[in-house]
Amino acid sequence: MTTQTQETSAFAIASLLLGISCYVNFLGIEKAVLAFVFAFLAVREVSRRNKKGKNLAFLGVVLAVIFVLVVFLYAKATTIE
Repeated sequence: MTTQTQETSAFAIASLLLGISCYVNFLGIEKAVLAFVFAFLAVREVSRRNKKGKNLAFLGVVLAVIFVLVVFLYAKATTIE
C-alpha cells in the first residue's frame, strides 16, 4: 500500500514567515502586507491543488493583523496634538 503525502503550500509558509518577521524589525509594515498577499495566494493554491497549509496562511494573517493594529495604536498614542 502506498501512501501519498500532501505538499504544504510554499505561499502558506511564506505568509507565516512574513507574519513572524514583522516583529523582528519593528515598523515592517511592508512585511505585513506581503503576508496578506501570500496568504491569499496560499488559500487559492490549497483549494485548487489539494495542498496543505491553510492554517499556516491563517496564522500568518493573524500575526500580520496584530502587528498592523499595534503599529497604528502606537502611532496614534504618540502623536502630539
